[in-house]
Amino acid sequence: MAQRAAEPAATVIHRWRPARRMGAGRRLGVSSATTPPPDFTVTSLAGSAAVSVAAVSAAFRWPGRAGSTGGRRIRIDRLCPYPSLSSDVGRAVRPPCVYTLGAEPPLRYAKRWGAVPRSVNRRLSPARLPAPGRLPAFPDTPRARGLPTAPIRSAATLSPLLRRGRPGHNGSVRLCVAHPDGSLDVREGLRPAARSGHTLVPLEDSDVIPLPEGATIAHLPGRRAQGVDRHGRFTALDDRWVPVAAILPVGHLRTLLPASQPVAGSRRLPLFGYTAVAERDGELVVAAISTDAFAWWQPSRHTAAGLPEAVNAARSALPGNRLVEHLARCALEYRCYTAQNTFLRRYEAALPASPACNADCLGCISLQSDGAVPSPQERMGFAPTPAELAGLADHFLGGEEAAIVSFGQGCEGEALTRGRALVEATAAIRERHSTATIHVNTNGSRPRVLERMVTAGCDSVRISAISFTDPIFRAYYRPVGYGLDEVLECGRIVKRAGGQVCLNLLAFPGITDTPRELEATIAACTEMGVDQIQWRSLNVDHDWLIEELSEMEPGIGMGAALETVRRRLPEVAHGNFTRPVAHPG
Repeated sequence: MAQRAAEPAATVIHRWRPARRMGAGRRLGVSSATTPPPDFTVTSLAGSAAVSVAAVSAAFRWPGRAGSTGGRRIRIDRLCPYPSLSSDVGRAVRPPCVYTLGAEPPLRYAKRWGAVPRSVNRRLSPARLPAPGRLPAFPDTPRARGLPTAPIRSAATLSPLLRRGRPGHNGSVRLCVAHPDGSLDVREGLRPAARSGHTLVPLEDSDVIPLPEGATIAHLPGRRAQGVDRHGRFTALDDRWVPVAAILPVGHLRTLLPASQPVAGSRRLPLFGYTAVAERDGELVVAAISTDAFAWWQPSRHTAAGLPEAVNAARSALPGNRLVEHLARCALEYRCYTAQNTFLRRYEAALPASPACNADCLGCISLQSDGAVPSPQERMGFAPTPAELAGLADHFLGGEEAAIVSFGQGCEGEALTRGRALVEATAAIRERHSTATIHVNTNGSRPRVLERMVTAGCDSVRISAISFTDPIFRAYYRPVGYGLDEVLECGRIVKRAGGQVCLNLLAFPGITDTPRELEATIAACTEMGVDQIQWRSLNVDHDWLIEELSEMEPGIGMGAALETVRRRLPEVAHGNFTRPVAHPG
């Protein structure tokens, strides 16, 4: 069973649009209310002054000089702290604190935690606030492959523009740090630093974009912040300062890691994709690029309106189906978009199938075997029958906007370990729904099971991989009974049958963008006939993962890596979300 985070006696959550520039000294408060709307977004810490996004913006627009404690600062733990870690995983320590930029208009409410449902903190956790990117969506149907042409050059041979990305602003970025009490500050005497794998690099203006809506800012306890002095030397700040990181919404790719340095005895960070962050002209900026804007996953399409009624309708239509209750918790408590869509009968449905797994991934989000950090969600504790899987799929596909049913979700183990159940469920679904996309998310460990699923009617697969070099692959996945040969064969099986092959590339600066890794990834995509690469920032404590893996050659930069893959594989699409497969009729 995954470790659960303990709930604090009182907590606060703020969600808002970025505020407009204000006049000096102006601050806005947050009023309280006893009855928030069904999808309320703001609560306030009991016994503390309520703070708005405008005050947070003011803290960056009028900072004190370097070393000054008289500048205007805001405690971000008044805005949205993580709950304390449970005592059964070790001594309680001060966890990272976050505040979140959301897509809704600013709503102002205040309540004590004791009166707030248990779901509130999870509903607004960083992993549950995806926001779209800005790149155009790619076609739904698979296309022809492109072939590798030229070898990847090292970072030193690339132009600064390709290595750093395109400059987007004339201002200069400044080092943003947090005080141990959770307040944010800007250090005037130092430039911001970032990391690519083991390598420290300066964070330049051309590396960053404005903080996307739906992103989260967190400070990283138990670590020292690092910056660049006026002589270009990297320097660690003293323990008065704590590193600050961003957690990006889905649809954005992290390009650089925070320049944090763990101190002796520090705890491992929760499983989020921490990104380098800085300040520029009174605004927060992050080292990231936008990768996808598929309309299905727009946050504005996912509200609480009609969801409880849809869950009850599924309970009535499918009495005794255990998947309904399992996904009801995912939809109502975790606010999982795929689970919500399952009940609203639109877009893509979740069909989790297996409580077991044949890997022990370092960044597994449903079960951390060493107990050093709580998992964001609990793994399912039962094995659904073929009838339960097919019944829920049949209910979902009765919706007018329903298109995809997907085995293999974040709340389970490895779907292909349930071979017979998945084959029988796939055949039953295909018999009743000839034009639906039947998709499976997998680690690619059991090609013969996948082959039987394809014969039964599965027409889309997404294979997850951090690397196609054996040392990194095995160090991260710790697989049992399979290797890269099986992973590649899974892709070939689906492509030979004319299905859609997606690669879920678990991206990590300093690994994914190294020349050797890029060559291996491009070769694997060509061999498997990949139609789409989904670039996903790996959710893991970056400092810990770097120490777990061997030191690698310098990367060329994530932006340059993406452009290299685009150039070498021109017919492969890039994004974050699986599209439906086109069927005749």
